[in-house]
Amino acid sequence: MKSTLKLRSFIAAFGSAALLATGLVVATPAHAGMCTTDAATGVETCVNTLKDGAQYKFMVPTKNYNGTMFFWNHGFRPSYAYPSYTAPKGVEQMTVSNTGPTPKLDYSTELLALGYGLAAYDRATDGLHGWNTEESVPLLKELVDLSKLIAPTTKRNVIWGSSGAGPVVNLFAEKYPELTDAVGLISPVATNISRQLQSGCDIFYLLSIFADPTIKGCAALGAKGPAGHVAALTELGKVVALLTTWSQNLGAPGLTQPAAVVAANPAFGAIPQRSALLLIGLLSGIPQKSKHMDGVTVSTLVPEGSINATVAILENIGEAAATGILAGQAVAEKIGGPFYDNSKTNYATLLDEGDAGRYNLGLSGDDGINGMLGVLAQMPRVSAPAANVAKAAALDPVKYTSTKPTILLANENDRLVWPGQTAAYVAERSAKFAPTLAAYESALSAYESAVVARDKKIATATSAVSKAKTATAKKKAKAALATAKAITAPVAPTMPISNVVALYAMSPTEYTIYSASGLPDLASVGAASGVGHEQFTTPQLMAFVEMLDAAAKSGKLDIKPESWEALGINGDLDYLPIPLKY
Repeated sequence: MKSTLKLRSFIAAFGSAALLATGLVVATPAHAGMCTTDAATGVETCVNTLKDGAQYKFMVPTKNYNGTMFFWNHGFRPSYAYPSYTAPKGVEQMTVSNTGPTPKLDYSTELLALGYGLAAYDRATDGLHGWNTEESVPLLKELVDLSKLIAPTTKRNVIWGSSGAGPVVNLFAEKYPELTDAVGLISPVATNISRQLQSGCDIFYLLSIFADPTIKGCAALGAKGPAGHVAALTELGKVVALLTTWSQNLGAPGLTQPAAVVAANPAFGAIPQRSALLLIGLLSGIPQKSKHMDGVTVSTLVPEGSINATVAILENIGEAAATGILAGQAVAEKIGGPFYDNSKTNYATLLDEGDAGRYNLGLSGDDGINGMLGVLAQMPRVSAPAANVAKAAALDPVKYTSTKPTILLANENDRLVWPGQTAAYVAERSAKFAPTLAAYESALSAYESAVVARDKKIATATSAVSKAKTATAKKKAKAALATAKAITAPVAPTMPISNVVALYAMSPTEYTIYSASGLPDLASVGAASGVGHEQFTTPQLMAFVEMLDAAAKSGKLDIKPESWEALGINGDLDYLPIPLKY
């Protein structure tokens, strides 16, 4: 049974302007939402719209509210529908979701039970979604301002979000530090989106060279509205057709593309399609472990670890391509045209030397590697207007200057947003922090020198007192000692903290399951941790939430990596995932 909270409902019905005139409430950027309280749980729920029409929702546990409000920002959403997807028409989730073996839309029940308040909004601007990150920052500001009326006992704001909301969260924290107590980034696009999209677009280009020359990929992007969306889906459909075929034979047949190369050099056709697929994955940064493939275990049909890794790329590449082309279309539409340009890309430099050795057999040996890279060096490239390339690179101008405690959580094998995004963000923050750290170290050195000098003067004067032979000498020595002791003791500088940490959910070492015939079971539950996008265990996510709350209370991170490994999170703060290619 639900009871209406009279004050807030009255504000919504009567209009906040009239109450403002009486001085009964403070000014707010929008009227309060219609609020109801569940009599059984005590959870107050407020739903209404922001000024531009985007829906918002608050949930506050009135019986045990601890004063920490979590402001959720969902990731990228296309503006137009496609099979199995419909654009949001309101708030769909209040917290992070879980796309793992047991999918979960959000963890609102769990967080409310712990006394946390929740706030979320539909990141729609002008009725559309797309790549509207910078446009979402004012919406988030309006949401935070509303919380002062809806939940006036709030003491701390945790600004968090996932995936494509990374720029929203970071831009907000930098612009409104006074409204931010802690920052949480989950599987985030933590640096400029063009770094991710360049790899996503590479997938399409490389497939066009080695598999289907009709693929235009990101060169086809940029048309406004539904037409552009359809163009993106058309390109994705070509990739899906390839993957469907390869899923049936694991890419075993020989290469048929590039046709002219195969015709001129029949030996090139002896390279199996899966070698090209493996190369594409390695060049674009696709993880070599997937939900079902661990990159290690073998069978009669998957006789080597590099073949296992190839099937992992096969399992990962579909969603990676989908994200790349749909987000790419959103960005192209925003900046006014295509942005993908690989005219200066040297693909040979994108193949890590260690990977070339580790996966040598799967790549058909050195001859196969050199042959495929040689072809890439000769093939026509894609060009885009320089202005568009610059516009894409200038999107979401995060400065990495926030000093608020920031915790990033990513899977070591995220197939949608490369985990290298998380590492790159930490590297940028660390670079910004370096001068502060250097200044501290200089001040510490000066402090230590001052302490030594003062102690030396006192010791010398003390020794002189003990050695004095006459009353006059002793009096003089004591005066010198008093002078030495009167020197103000130096004050130690406060050690600064970078206030940023990256956590990586790790996958098990071995988890691939094979059928009796040796085929991998791609319908099994798969790994529960370390793979997928926004796929974490409940203990991992709840620990993440509790760390954010603690950071919001103290203003700094309390790092205890030894406690993370039991949750399947890497405890080595120096660990780095596969780096970004760009």
